[in-house]
Amino acid sequence: PFIFFDRMGPAILRAGQALDVRPHPHIGLSTVTYLFDGKIRHRDSLGTEMVIQPGDVNLMTAGRGIVHSERTPQ
Repeated sequence: PFIFFDRMGPAILRAGQALDVRPHPHIGLSTVTYLFDGKIRHRDSLGTEMVIQPGDVNLMTAGRGIVHSERTPQ
């Protein structure tokens, strides 16, 4: 499969500020999320909900389609 691998950051979030990647679709590709610092909450249309922490690897394979979001936990 095609693998989507982006690098973001480092980012400094001020008190009350959050990272908010709103729900959006992917079809026919995989995404990799790896954190060096902080936490991100992953949710998807398959019902998966998890907090990704430093050192974790999240591999999401879209296949025929998936919708997901990633946000800093509150």
